Amino acid sequence: MTKAIAYIRWSSDDQAEGSSIERQTEIITLHAGRHQLHIVENFIDDGFSASTGRHLSHGQLGKILRDVDAGKYRGYVLIVEKMDRFSRLDLEETYQLMRRLIQGGVEVHLAGSDRIVRSLNDFPTVILNTVESYGAKLYADNLKVNVQRGMDRLKDKAAEGIVITRNLPWWLTVTGRETVGAKVKNPGKFDVIPDRVALVREVFRLAALGLGCQRIAQQLGNALQGRSLSWVTRTLRDRSVLGEFTPSGREPITNYYPAIVTQTEYDAVQALLNVRRQGGKLKGGNTHSHEAQNLFSGLIIDLSVRPSRPMTYQRVSHWQYLSTAFSSTNRAQHRLSYDKFEFAFLGFLADLNWREVAGHTKSAELDAVESVLNKVLAETDKVQRRIAVTDTAMEADGIDAATLTVLAARLAKDDAALYTLNASSQRRSGTGQMHSVR
Repeated sequence: MTKAIAYIRWSSDDQAEGSSIERQTEIITLHAGRHQLHIVENFIDDGFSASTGRHLSHGQLGKILRDVDAGKYRGYVLIVEKMDRFSRLDLEETYQLMRRLIQGGVEVHLAGSDRIVRSLNDFPTVILNTVESYGAKLYADNLKVNVQRGMDRLKDKAAEGIVITRNLPWWLTVTGRETVGAKVKNPGKFDVIPDRVALVREVFRLAALGLGCQRIAQQLGNALQGRSLSWVTRTLRDRSVLGEFTPSGREPITNYYPAIVTQTEYDAVQALLNVRRQGGKLKGGNTHSHEAQNLFSGLIIDLSVRPSRPMTYQRVSHWQYLSTAFSSTNRAQHRLSYDKFEFAFLGFLADLNWREVAGHTKSAELDAVESVLNKVLAETDKVQRRIAVTDTAMEADGIDAATLTVLAARLAKDDAALYTLNASSQRRSGTGQMHSVR
């Protein structure tokens, strides 16, 4: 009996056409029996795509071809179920793969159609190979298009607030999800996990006080529930805390998740993180302190710049300052002597009638103003990031005039929107910020 090797390939793409390892094995075994072939080795590529060539670069087929080139399987038969198990690459690439096998003395059997390929010079063989290769490539291309369309539809649903993924931020879960087989009957809804939300908010609170990520991790200790220092760092930059979700290739979707941190709190922490990072160290400060370095982190807003920005603590030599957080779009910055401000503010607190103050809580009007302000700040942030993306696109090499015109129009529209939002935030901040510096 002639010796043979069997090649079986399966990838996630093949689920759409009902392919399986068991079915391929059965068809190949029956073919070997009919042609008196003795299968001495079985090679299986489980999860490798034939349309990308990964089965060649990382899978068993690549190993087979290298051994064939070295003369190992001369006189053998390679059995595959059909052409698309072997390749879904373009015609030229598939032809070259078949050519390597034939030149290496290997006869190719396509068990599904009971066809034998002994020579590429045989005209009927060339025609059939071409038709099958083209069909396999066309199927792979259509499958990619359909999968992409399906993903786009899911992303459209995400923009409408429908749960499309269970890959969630650590502090959220999905409840009420119902499935029938692979079909989602009810996508469910997002729910917060209270103790985890409390932990994330505590991380932001400590960061707003001026503590670095390492000190936050040390201070929280076991409360982190096994989370690492890198988790603290990622969480402080994670826009999911604002309720934002960014599907691949799409603009961010706001209010997709439940927001657990306000835009004001998030922006204040980002400003502090940016100030701390200069060569990986706290700018002008003591990186070994485990205490907050000032009383006003995240509370003082410089309203004289557009957009308004938090004022952050800095130590330079023996002097301490409150400086306007850096912005790449508006470089205007102001500085106050921290010692003088602290002395004046604490003196003001000492003069307050605390009996009267203790009888009052934050008004409903102030709550409403702060809510609107956070919405304005969130929209401002979104527009600013969109402007940055447009600026980068306009600076690309070889951009054509038509595209440049479209981008310029988009930029002008966003600039106008940003001006309006900044004016609105100035008005809201003037009303809603109790501790502000002009």
